[in-house]
Amino acid sequence: MTTHASAALGMPRAGYQRFIVLALITVILAVSTGDRATLSVAGPGIAKDLSISAVKALFGILVELLHCAGPIGIYRRSDGC
Repeated sequence: MTTHASAALGMPRAGYQRFIVLALITVILAVSTGDRATLSVAGPGIAKDLSISAVKALFGILVELLHCAGPIGIYRRSDGC
């Protein structure tokens, strides 16, 4: 008779929950990859339509990093992140 390791340790056996979590992670990764691929193709057109240059994009990233660094003490903000 074969005994499962978790049963030998007195722990309940993991059921279908691990497969649900695995499926959710897979779906999230697939959507993320598709989103990045779409933006890499459409990004130049979107930037042209919205008149966003590389300098403006870099400045926007820096402002966002400074905005979110406030709660950890790097940059003090009165309203938090």
